[in-house]
Amino acid sequence: MAVKNPERMRSTLTVIDRSGQQTNLWSSRSAAMGSPCVGSHGEIGGLVQPHFDRLSGRLFDGAAHVLRLPRSPEPTWGLLSPTCAMLATGITDEKKPRSGVDLGPPGGAPTLRLRWPLQSETLDTALWSPSGTRVGIADRGRVRVFDVATGRELVRLNDVDTSAAAFSADGTQIAFHTTREDRGMQVLTIDTGTTRILVPPGENRSFDGFAWSPDGRTIAGVTDEGAIELVDTTLGYGPTLEIQGPPPTHLTWSPDGSRLSFWLGFGATPYDLPLYELALLDARPGARLSRVPGVTTRAPDAIAWSPDGARFAVWRETRR
Repeated sequence: MAVKNPERMRSTLTVIDRSGQQTNLWSSRSAAMGSPCVGSHGEIGGLVQPHFDRLSGRLFDGAAHVLRLPRSPEPTWGLLSPTCAMLATGITDEKKPRSGVDLGPPGGAPTLRLRWPLQSETLDTALWSPSGTRVGIADRGRVRVFDVATGRELVRLNDVDTSAAAFSADGTQIAFHTTREDRGMQVLTIDTGTTRILVPPGENRSFDGFAWSPDGRTIAGVTDEGAIELVDTTLGYGPTLEIQGPPPTHLTWSPDGSRLSFWLGFGATPYDLPLYELALLDARPGARLSRVPGVTTRAPDAIAWSPDGARFAVWRETRR
């Protein structure tokens, strides 16, 4: 989320093509942004949080469209699917009391409402499969996966406090790390409900972020020391790229799996908040790290690639 600050920053939705050309689609001086996506026809989407304590957002495809989000109970967060076709909103209703997630098309009424008793103040979070047909919900030490079309719960894992999770490209598996007993990196097969340990727990083997490659052969993970490890899904290990400075965030593969994009911290502002620049890692042998000139932010968010890999969209902070 963007942060109010005396430097008077703008939140800006930026699209970057292969040549590095940048196009700012929309900008605001008073809103927090998030959840960028690029649809199958190249349309650009993203949410806006005009007040820092609640969500009431908009969706963009060059023009602004007000999202008809429910006013009661007030949504606490929102997450667009990678294809821009679906929106998940977190709901907390203290009067019932209950919490849950509403799923539906942006700008339309929810097609699926998931509810459960409100047991704590823990904020539920969602994780979309790449196709947007499955959604994972993490809350109170458990992970559940639902079929978006039917609402059927496909699998449930208990006793897992996840610090990182990612769907495989085909949506059949989830890689996750649990902070309980430091269990390394595990892979859940959704249809069978079985898990296997891919990276055994041990020194420097905790992970804070995952991204599963499109071909399913590699999982990029950010280790607890801030390095990027490219884990072979058969062998359980792979090359490691040491990173200086704050840990990289929001790892995202290009559609062809040749490049890995992420936000790379490189310093601090006068207010002791790190700055992040957009970086690309060539994932082929002899991997090279490059930076996208002029694309920086203090509030990194997700990176959304177009289906053809020709461009990607990010929310970032720019000076007013």
